Amino acid sequence: MKYERWLIVLRPDGIIMSVSGGAPLAFVGATVEACDVAAPVKEAAAKLLSSATAHAWIEREIVEADGREIELLRTEAMPLRRSMTPLFDLLARTTETLMAQAHSTSVSLRLVVGHDLPQAALLDGEKIAWGIASLVGSALRYVSGKAAQGSAEERKIQVVASVGEHEGEIVLAVIDNGPGIEPQRLEAMLRRDPTTKRAGGLALVLLDDVVAAHGGRMVIESSTSALDHGTTVKLILPVSLSPNGARARSRRPAR
Repeated sequence: MKYERWLIVLRPDGIIMSVSGGAPLAFVGATVEACDVAAPVKEAAAKLLSSATAHAWIEREIVEADGREIELLRTEAMPLRRSMTPLFDLLARTTETLMAQAHSTSVSLRLVVGHDLPQAALLDGEKIAWGIASLVGSALRYVSGKAAQGSAEERKIQVVASVGEHEGEIVLAVIDNGPGIEPQRLEAMLRRDPTTKRAGGLALVLLDDVVAAHGGRMVIESSTSALDHGTTVKLILPVSLSPNGARARSRRPAR
């Protein structure tokens, strides 16, 4: 009997990116936990994902199960250029470039930074800055549209940075009080065409890849309710902190 070898490549968020060596193509797009594989393979995948280090591009586990040797690779969804990045400075510079645009459309754009946010974190600052700028730019288009509809409500966008629920986790959120996005449209924006790999909201899909490459996740909440409308996009990032673990001092929000 020929000894079969499988290769399963995982994103940092646990989604299977590709397979080879006889592993079913149906695995792609799912998690190992959801696939029909032996318990030792699921345990190895869980270990690989939980022990991933922030600076490693590729890590692997090899397990033998069901007469096969199965190699699991955890790889970043896209290459990152990580460096110790001052978080407040990164966010302040990013939002400052959009202040004039917000002012010209009578939109209030504010940066709110939690008092216990780390001073610096190991991440790809250039890609995260692009992501925040992209989210704010999109929010400006949605919120500014309310003016054309004659709404008297104040148009607001906030960029909020805070520590997450879990240790070593930060949350970067862009919050607007625009008209919101209907669930069906939001789903279409995030869904890639299986043939072209494109999606209606290309920037959101690319940002999701950036966040996944950092080992994090993106959460989108949106409501079209007349009384409670708007959209919140959260980038939840597990990060390595500055060597001394220092926390940022309280700062007044940028205006």
